[in-house]
Amino acid sequence: MWALALAAAVIAVAAVLVMLFTSGSPGSSLSRARAGPPAPVSAFEAEHRLELRFGGHGDDETAAVSCPYRIEPRQLVRCELRYADGIARAMLVRLAPSGELEAVIPYPATLRR
Repeated sequence: MWALALAAAVIAVAAVLVMLFTSGSPGSSLSRARAGPPAPVSAFEAEHRLELRFGGHGDDETAAVSCPYRIEPRQLVRCELRYADGIARAMLVRLAPSGELEAVIPYPATLRR
């Protein structure tokens, strides 16, 4: 009888271990922790991605983005967003742990020159 209980306990422990080590999906924090920080994004690639995001679909809403250097993990880069009408805005860009670019256009009065 005790052998049956011991076998059931071993099977239960094995099942728990399998669940713990295989439950991480590709987007989970466990998978990201093993993968390390995201790769830096070149200034050219960042500009292209941000222009697609902030430029409208019409001819009057085109936007040009200029970033001084590549975007690296744990770094905040000040890029410039310029619309076709000449209005320029500062844009603060960082690389999220997922590898996506996060951009914020702060209120102009809060920026220091």
